[in-house]
Amino acid sequence: MATTLDRAVIIKKESTFGTYPTVDRALEYLDGDTSINAKPNIYQGQGLRAGALLPDGSRRVITKYNTEGSLGVECLAKGQGTLWEILMGSGASNLVSTGVYQQLFTMAAQIPSFSIQEQWFLVGTDLVDTFTAATYTTYGAMVTDWELSMTEDVAVLKVNFAGRKTDTAQSAVAVTLPSTATQPLSRANLSFSTGTLTAATTTALASATTAVTGFDSITVKVNNNLNLDRPGSSGLRGKPVPAGPREIEVTISGLEHRDATFETAYSAQTAVSFLTDYTGLALTTGNEHLQVAIADLRVDDLTKKVENGVPKLDLVLKGQQATTPMQVVIRTADNAL
Repeated sequence: MATTLDRAVIIKKESTFGTYPTVDRALEYLDGDTSINAKPNIYQGQGLRAGALLPDGSRRVITKYNTEGSLGVECLAKGQGTLWEILMGSGASNLVSTGVYQQLFTMAAQIPSFSIQEQWFLVGTDLVDTFTAATYTTYGAMVTDWELSMTEDVAVLKVNFAGRKTDTAQSAVAVTLPSTATQPLSRANLSFSTGTLTAATTTALASATTAVTGFDSITVKVNNNLNLDRPGSSGLRGKPVPAGPREIEVTISGLEHRDATFETAYSAQTAVSFLTDYTGLALTTGNEHLQVAIADLRVDDLTKKVENGVPKLDLVLKGQQATTPMQVVIRTADNAL
């Protein structure tokens, strides 16, 4: 018997904006961070009718269809390549060695659209415990912004998106979840480096020369700055386009204040490179990895504090243009995104 535990979220990149591609990549979602809701623009007629005490319901019309959505996942080295391609814009998978693949994601000028299906359930009356499946599919979804949190537990990704329209026209697809032969990426296996950054290639991981230790948490935020107001046909949104440059913001909280490196970078506004690297389970050669590499950050704010007797810094850094501004790298056993 179905219950709300059978709720599923499945995605796929669209070839044509707003055209359903049959979704096929199910995600292990975080319930409290995942919500998809149609939010049409509704206009109430303003004409006054003699004797009416309230607005007239027959004068309400939908002027534009919209969907607002959010999605949360714990980061895994399996089953999330499609999601990262949707976030970054460009992605490819390459064979590193037998059974080992590297997925490399970079920022692209155009953000891809995707469809997302939510397999929902309606509850019966208060006298029964039965549930009825209800499938909601959103088309023409595009990521507006996302946040990767690297805290004391595991890496968590939160995504916000805007969709063109949601309906119940599509049938529920089969749910194939990521392999259980992987684990959430743990803080115990997270490293942070700066200094000279060597970008990842299709088969080589990124590296940086100067390890940084003694921090509480790191958060990477990306805002795509999409124009969501393009008019489309039949009350639907036109494909969003960038309204301006994308924004990268990195927050480093509770960094032990051991030297003046970041203060010097702040006062001189010199470039700070950035590399975080989670190491996961063993592969046939080497280990799983999730890396985030940013070529040029500038310190935008710096605050000193003492916490439990330890001098610390809170830092906010902003991303700047570079040949390859940002990469996300996944070393995995998955042979395709």
